[in-house]
Amino acid sequence: MADQTFAVTVVASTGGNRYRFDGGSLDAETLELTEGKTYRFTQEHSSNSNHPLRFSTTPDGTHGGGSEYTTGVTTAGTPGSSGAYTEITIAYKAPLLFYYCSNHPGMGGAAKTVGIEASDGGLAFGHYLTLRSPTTLGDFKFQNCWVGENADFSGTSFGFLPFSFSGVTITKSGDNMPATIAFPNNELSRPFATIAVQDEYLANIRTVLIDPDNKDGYTLLNQYIGQIVSAKWDSQSLTLEMASVFDAVGADVPRKRLTRQLVGHLPLTSSVRVA
Repeated sequence: MADQTFAVTVVASTGGNRYRFDGGSLDAETLELTEGKTYRFTQEHSSNSNHPLRFSTTPDGTHGGGSEYTTGVTTAGTPGSSGAYTEITIAYKAPLLFYYCSNHPGMGGAAKTVGIEASDGGLAFGHYLTLRSPTTLGDFKFQNCWVGENADFSGTSFGFLPFSFSGVTITKSGDNMPATIAFPNNELSRPFATIAVQDEYLANIRTVLIDPDNKDGYTLLNQYIGQIVSAKWDSQSLTLEMASVFDAVGADVPRKRLTRQLVGHLPLTSSVRVA
């Protein structure tokens, strides 16, 4: 049984069709979905015909270079007819989601996924990310706190980008352990990740405690600085791995990577004979 039901309709708006919910007047409004709860999107209204509602971790789903998100999702019936719906149970630590029409671009919007604590009006965590290239001028600045908006941090504007960060860990000797940043996997993020690894981008991630009702209300909890050293991806997400640029014991800043240019060709077998 669903915890909440949204009655979906499709309306003609500026630039094309848009989804609306429960007879409201907002086109493609941003939804807030809580972990552990089940939401049913009924598509029985005739305006839904040929407009199946689906979810993705990429804005505009498959039309934006992403793939369909299917974790906890069930569908039934044919949109525009009796009994048609898309239902989703929000998984623990589910990523930021986007709802979209699988047949037509530009119809959907964002579906923020929040923990139970944040949905009850408490505080939430967010991140401000700065990516710096040593070979080009300028920084890339992103935040994952305020969907579809710019937000200021220390007087600098950060644009919204859906990403997650993990790895704020410090050893007893004072070293930062490797950390990761995960982005939606699409045609824009893959080339960017390749360049970030090749050019050895530096990442500065600030973890903040935010007040969901006050964009200017945040408390800095932690700051991590690391160098992008590798990237990997699957059908839904792309992950950048970072290594700390500081070594508390060896003091090598930054760490070196063995490359063919530095050490030549490496042997492909353990059977090595020295003449």
